[in-house]
Amino acid sequence: MITREVSRTRTFVEGFDTRWDTRDDKWHINGVATGINRIGLAYTREITSPLWKEIGCRFITHGTILIQAEGRPDAILDYGDGTCDPEATITINGETYKIRLRRW
Repeated sequence: MITREVSRTRTFVEGFDTRWDTRDDKWHINGVATGINRIGLAYTREITSPLWKEIGCRFITHGTILIQAEGRPDAILDYGDGTCDPEATITINGETYKIRLRRW
């Protein structure tokens, strides 16, 4: 059985002055997700640095998530420096790898 519990907060942080033009809107996303995956392992995903979602970009532009799964090493997913691109890094056991993101 797969389970998932999520607590997430989205905060509108930029774009207030352009009410009719949402292309410059930016949101911070904070929260945590816990559950049991399809092979029965407990996991936690915690946003450790707010994720930035910009309406004018298909990707999260920066922020970090700590991923912990039972019996696996911790991983840190880093969305980068704020550039609107599909590039991110994941760090596991001190080794950092570049990855390409799918559209959010």
